[in-house]
Amino acid sequence: MFLAVLALSLAVCWLLIGLVRFAIPRLGYRLDEPLPIRDSIINACGALFALIVAFSAVGIWNDAVSARTAVQREADAVETALALSAGLPEETRSELSKGLQDYLRDVVAIDWPAMARSTPLTDAVFDQSEKHLLGAIHLVSRLNTAAAYSPCSTSSWRSVTQGWPGWPPPWQASPGRNGSRCD
Repeated sequence: MFLAVLALSLAVCWLLIGLVRFAIPRLGYRLDEPLPIRDSIINACGALFALIVAFSAVGIWNDAVSARTAVQREADAVETALALSAGLPEETRSELSKGLQDYLRDVVAIDWPAMARSTPLTDAVFDQSEKHLLGAIHLVSRLNTAAAYSPCSTSSWRSVTQGWPGWPPPWQASPGRNGSRCD
């Protein structure tokens, strides 16, 4: 992209210089006389080049920020899913954890290189990692959530909040449905 912008700017500059050199003799000036407009043309060409480079840099920067934000959002979602899985039964939690790890492994090994090659998102290469993610979603959706997860489960919140000093478990911070705290 940068080389294309550079080539376009240089071509425009040479075109302007050629037009000026063509027009000078036609207007009655000699080519060996210094023209006051020469400095203005050089400054205008420099400004044009600077603007083109600046707009190209802004586009590239915005793409990088968008990609970084998307990766961070996805990592946060996986981290949240793993933290919330602490309240699930051990078998389900380990299966969910394995599914999410497989998903992340495939995203890094398959999806990111495919995106670097500008593979369309409709391509079948992205189905591999999506399969793991959909499997994790189906696993959790099959559970009887009322029996499998209790918001007052001391052991589940203790495992989630370990290492978070100053963060009380929610049943200590607010009353339950009947005005009492979960025991």
